Amino acid sequence: MWLAVLASILYFTYFRPDVNARVVIVSAFHAPFDLAIAGRVLVSRPPERPCYNYMFVVVGAMLGGLGHIVRGSIYLVAPPAQASLLEPGTMQITFLALGIMVLPTLSIGLVTMTHDRLAQRLERLTRFDELTGALSRKAFVAVMDIDHFKSVNDRHGHAAGDEVLRHFANIVAARIGPNDVFGRIGGEEFCLFCGPEDIAQVRALVERLRATVETTSCGGLHYIFSAGIGAWDGQESLALLMARANGLFYAAKVAGRNRVMSPEEDALA
Repeated sequence: MWLAVLASILYFTYFRPDVNARVVIVSAFHAPFDLAIAGRVLVSRPPERPCYNYMFVVVGAMLGGLGHIVRGSIYLVAPPAQASLLEPGTMQITFLALGIMVLPTLSIGLVTMTHDRLAQRLERLTRFDELTGALSRKAFVAVMDIDHFKSVNDRHGHAAGDEVLRHFANIVAARIGPNDVFGRIGGEEFCLFCGPEDIAQVRALVERLRATVETTSCGGLHYIFSAGIGAWDGQESLALLMARANGLFYAAKVAGRNRVMSPEEDALA
């Protein structure tokens, strides 16, 4: 199909120049794909998840599909008098604006859908044991943030900052368990989800990570991080769990950085 479309465009560009035919071919190619994306997302959306991420993609894809249908129909039935697609005109500007809007909408929508699926998986990990699938009454989240990261970028450049992020991610990924989930949630902030262990084990793991980072050089550059550990109470949502972990993380920052803050161990026994 790709070859047929490409061959048609080449034919109506070099052998029999026809702007209208090219527009009809491209619109006929894009419209079904856009509508298929909208339909697939609409049908496959998890019913228990918030709908706005998925409907964002559906609306964007439908606008793109309908726009191509209208554009292709116009150029097929009553094409405007023009020698080039670059000629200014109300219709050209309208369809150009629509095309510029649809592609970023689909890209942003894909990112938000991916984030929602990750959140769904993490919520399950906080509720279920990965090995047995049974309900887990204990799960923990550690929010970790590289201290004074802005000064790293300001003093050494953004390339050095990127190296620090990669260095930190590699250290953590190499030292966590197979059932733990680690990811970057924005800027220099990372999140580590640990399964059904006790608070002492999780704190010890994060403390080992902190000590390793503190004593390891990243291309001659030394840095540190702070962390807050939140414990799931068996009922709360992922958002509330993250909020409590963030509270302890900020407490670690206030207390002087380069430290790990966690709930009292005896309160979770």
